[in-house]
Amino acid sequence: MSDEILFFELKNFLYSDMPLAAWLESPYLLYQQVHTHDCFEILFVSSGTGWCAVNDLRFPMLVGDLYIIRPGDRHEFSGNLGLKFYNLMFSKDFFTESEYKEFQTLLHEYGKFTIPNAARERIEPMLVELTGELKSSRPGHQVAARAIFL
Repeated sequence: MSDEILFFELKNFLYSDMPLAAWLESPYLLYQQVHTHDCFEILFVSSGTGWCAVNDLRFPMLVGDLYIIRPGDRHEFSGNLGLKFYNLMFSKDFFTESEYKEFQTLLHEYGKFTIPNAARERIEPMLVELTGELKSSRPGHQVAARAIFL
């Protein structure tokens, strides 16, 4: 393990000029070293287990867990084989001013939420649809992706 903190930029994950990226991650590395981003990140665990640390607070990663990680938060994770999660990265610029104010109500020190099964069953298909729209070049795909995300 290195003491170096990696820095990831949103622009390196985008498919278009829309400041939103999303994909299903099946990490081949079972450990992701401490890193930060210039953007927000949402991580939604769809299968497997592991642990995630945000600003030195470590939590178990279980199916249905959702993390909202703020720009500059230090985070790392380790997963077992079979860990899969949706990763969404976006900038503050994605939101209107009023949307951002509402989004801020979800932000707190460590950003971990456990989503109930009934809600998880609705969220995962939307994330599948969101990732598809972001990779699409169909007319209106950015409008559809924004609507799904919000």
